Amino acid sequence: VYASFLQHAWNDDRGRFRNFMAYDRRWCEEEGSEDSCGRTLWALGVTMRDAPTAVHRDWAGRLFETALGPLASLGSPRARAFMILGIGAVLDMHPTHPRCRALIAQLADALQA
Repeated sequence: VYASFLQHAWNDDRGRFRNFMAYDRRWCEEEGSEDSCGRTLWALGVTMRDAPTAVHRDWAGRLFETALGPLASLGSPRARAFMILGIGAVLDMHPTHPRCRALIAQLADALQA
């Protein structure tokens, strides 16, 4: 259920996740807040690391990789912190992941500044 929601929440045209859906399953916006996008990347990273089934880990990995590039431009400090948490979960499994290593350093530097 949750994976289905996240998959359908991804708006490829905007490079962002939607956040709110009406009862009739109509999206209430074209993209969610930066915080909600950061939290979604965090959830995907943790799912990649912790899901008990390979099918869910693989699905989360594909969506994480799709979203990682477009979400790198998020400017909200909280969104950046949420992204760091998700990327950290991925680095727990793949410590040499080049995109994650570069982006976590970039995000941490931006937060420190």
